[in-house]
Amino acid sequence: MIQGDCPQCKSEKIFQTPFRILPFSFAKMHDDCPKCHHHYETEPGFFIGAMYMSYALTVAQLGIIYVLLTLTELTVDEQAIIMLVVVFTSAFFNYRYSRILWIYSMYRDSSKYEQEEEDSEITHQK
Repeated sequence: MIQGDCPQCKSEKIFQTPFRILPFSFAKMHDDCPKCHHHYETEPGFFIGAMYMSYALTVAQLGIIYVLLTLTELTVDEQAIIMLVVVFTSAFFNYRYSRILWIYSMYRDSSKYEQEEEDSEITHQK
């Protein structure tokens, strides 16, 4: 999951490009897994939930940075500037990993559920 592999086949990457902060651009996602053809955006607006994941990541990062900065002798203005830099540079990381976390949290192995449905139909027919 940390490497951003497909949740179904675990052999292809979800994003087309590797993670990098420079040149300050958001990574492009594959619509479907190139190998198993698993569709990542299962419904319109699917990645709205990833915004909440991104928010949680940002709050956690800022909380950690705040605690670390309070241990220093920096002024409040200097601390605010550092925190803003962290927010803007971590946005690229958060975009990528909030989507990966969201895909994995909402992933449902359809083959497992299809097998369960077949088993329950056989049981009901008896």
